[in-house]
Amino acid sequence: MRFLHQSVLVPEKQVPVVPNNFPSLTERGVALRAGELSVCAGPPGAGKSTLALAMAIRSKAPCLYFSADTTEHTMKVRSLMMLTGMDREDAEASMLADRVWASQVLASGIGHIGWDTSSAPSLEHIELTLEAFLEAHGEYPSLVVIDNAGDVAFDSGDEFGSLRTLMRELRWFARDTSAAFLVLHHTTERAPGNPAPPQSSLHGKIAQVPALIMTVVSDAEPGFMGVGIVKNRYGRARTDGSEPVWLRCDLEHMRISDLLEPEDV
Repeated sequence: MRFLHQSVLVPEKQVPVVPNNFPSLTERGVALRAGELSVCAGPPGAGKSTLALAMAIRSKAPCLYFSADTTEHTMKVRSLMMLTGMDREDAEASMLADRVWASQVLASGIGHIGWDTSSAPSLEHIELTLEAFLEAHGEYPSLVVIDNAGDVAFDSGDEFGSLRTLMRELRWFARDTSAAFLVLHHTTERAPGNPAPPQSSLHGKIAQVPALIMTVVSDAEPGFMGVGIVKNRYGRARTDGSEPVWLRCDLEHMRISDLLEPEDV
């Protein structure tokens, strides 16, 4: 048992909000909060992995990134693309031609991110990796990204039941470690007339668990990504996906920037 008037006097080990450094999202009350579970969802190819990587890089906070959906080689190339503005072909060729240069760029840009590229991590594997991070660094990560929910392995149970169990367990992990958890997930295609997929389009009907749910779309306006705030316990949300936040988006170069920033950021 704890008395909140006493616990508030004790300095917290981690910041209550992980910086996302997208002013337009911050203005809409979007925050990856310590001890909370957030979801970024969208149809295949919408750019949710690009947005999650951009948020992890921009945060500069200690991060543990489970990339079950993508290989280590691909994540190295994607990160170089995001950090340098190169296209995929040039980034990969440059990395293979000069590995020292690539290592220096990655150390400077994503040295705060630890990676796990197991193709089908279990909940036990995720928990053990969190404990390994704690042992290595003396504290849990501030941000944990799981890409994506459908790749987490379960021994039994139906798909939707397993997804609901996963979300509850990850919320428990978030509370236990005081880390902000960001889980990537799939949606069906958005409904006609909706700029971003609605909350009801999430696979598995898991919307009751996360504190924040963002849905993304990158084909509604060429050159832009719409981020629908369809659930937000700490700010305004539109469950139908209307009134999204618009960001500049160039998926061919893994580049996302805020409209309030210079275009070359």
